[in-house]
Amino acid sequence: MQPDRQAAIAVIVQSGRFLVIERSQQVRAPGKLCFPGGEVEDGEHVAEAVIRELDEEMKLAIQPVRQIWKSVAPSGCVLHWIHARIIGECTPVPNSREVAAWFWMIPEALAKHPKTLSSNVGFIQASNSGELTLPTK
Repeated sequence: MQPDRQAAIAVIVQSGRFLVIERSQQVRAPGKLCFPGGEVEDGEHVAEAVIRELDEEMKLAIQPVRQIWKSVAPSGCVLHWIHARIIGECTPVPNSREVAAWFWMIPEALAKHPKTLSSNVGFIQASNSGELTLPTK
């Protein structure tokens, strides 16, 4: 694994719930629950990556607001957690090659779910410890 691998993760909140996906069986970590997002391509800015990934995975137009946290996944990938907002009244349309399902989850349910990626559990734990502040909308 390349030590400089980076990913942009979209943290989208509506009514106190996060937009969460279940990863398809065709991608890394199949069947796991996580926030949508993906790898930053060469020459791409993190904000551009999160916009591209949400379009590819969910056909969602988003506006990045700000980076709220940065962590390193067990694989060594640097994760940029980006608070983002959906533009307009758009309903997610998952790309079945990447996303098996999507739903809205409260932070506590996501952290306790047995299929949640460890990096997402770490994000919730960092919020609970005061290391970061979760967006409310």
